Amino acid sequence: MPPTPAPRRVLVVDDHPGVAQMLADLISCDGHHVDVAPDGQAALDRIATTRYDLVIADHDMPLVDGLRLYAALERRHPELCDRFVLLTGSVAGPTAERIAAFLARTGVRVLTKPFRLAAIDDVIDRMLPPDPVAESGTSVALSCPLYLDAEGREVQVVAEIDLSTPLPPSAISRDVPTPRRSGAPAGSAPTRSGD
Repeated sequence: MPPTPAPRRVLVVDDHPGVAQMLADLISCDGHHVDVAPDGQAALDRIATTRYDLVIADHDMPLVDGLRLYAALERRHPELCDRFVLLTGSVAGPTAERIAAFLARTGVRVLTKPFRLAAIDDVIDRMLPPDPVAESGTSVALSCPLYLDAEGREVQVVAEIDLSTPLPPSAISRDVPTPRRSGAPAGSAPTRSGD
């Protein structure tokens, strides 16, 4: 069985909370991690500290709109420019001309509001970079449920195993320690968040 592609991290940027949350919910249904920012400036702040595989941004937002966000990405994070999707509603006049000129210059992909679920799925499938694990077939990413660490924060255990190099028998242990909550006796069952 081929390895399952790893979830990707997507940033949705829209000043309408309902639209942003709907997009986040739809994208996360495919197993991707989704963050939401209310405007381009908040998006730039998030991008400065988090690596994203895809940015979906509305064109019409306060502070920094989608077109200015893209311009900032060209200067600061050019690797995201080919993984940028512009959301737009029906526009007319100078705004429509500005967007048309932007699209002609950049070739950015567009999602038009109101959008269909199939259009969102198509954009996600086409825009996310290929998963190197799925392509190579030589390693598997394992992910365990969320557990609480000593400070009560959620922690997800993730490991990558290289299948191209066999493990020596001495590296295989039958006694795997069980993660435990702070203050729990050794050997006690782990506690998942939300239990």
